[in-house]
Amino acid sequence: MQLQVEYELNETLLEDYDIGLTDVKERIESSARKSKIATKGDNKIILESSEEDYDLRDLKDLKNKSEESRIKGIKGIEQVVINEKDDEWQLQTAGTSLRKTLKIKEVDENRTISNDLFEVARVLGIEALRQRIIEETNETLAAQGIGVDNRHIMLLADMMTIEGSLAGTTRYGIVGNKDSMLARSVFEETKKHLREGSLKGEQDPLEGVVENIITGQPIPIGTGQIDLKTGFENQD
Repeated sequence: MQLQVEYELNETLLEDYDIGLTDVKERIESSARKSKIATKGDNKIILESSEEDYDLRDLKDLKNKSEESRIKGIKGIEQVVINEKDDEWQLQTAGTSLRKTLKIKEVDENRTISNDLFEVARVLGIEALRQRIIEETNETLAAQGIGVDNRHIMLLADMMTIEGSLAGTTRYGIVGNKDSMLARSVFEETKKHLREGSLKGEQDPLEGVVENIITGQPIPIGTGQIDLKTGFENQD
């Protein structure tokens, strides 16, 4: 007996998504290359291998490939939830494909957002990424009932994007890129940075805030940038 898999398609779902039996057949053929597909009736698809000698394992591989086929929709978006807010319809997706989504005529490109920061930078640029970091951070803090002055968030976003790409607030991101050995050592892996700096003969010019606080010196900001002296020569 020939090994084969038979699918019975849900006609109601086919109608809801405006998909025909031929569409499903073509998509499976493009995904499962070594398959031979036939249709039966109005809603049945029969799948078998085009190889002359194949076993149950080969058929299972074809079955998995056929079930992973993207029949319709945008690649990268797996699920869509429809919400109504302020008398308007909103779509919230699991997964994202910002570039393709913005090309859809019915989508409002001015109010379409993604929380994939790397994708935002790739599609819209570094300034859009900076703004998205600010918005995402404020939304997260607001959800926890935490109030932080927006200027602090803006400064953080500036630091994360100053190099023209996204840098995380981690030991390998913003902190790891600092020129000062002492500044790098205050955030995790203290011994590592001090050891490597010593072995390399690295010098710290103490030009930043953190390293001057560590060494107990005035920070080079505001009044710390100038020397004040009393003008005794002007007194009688």
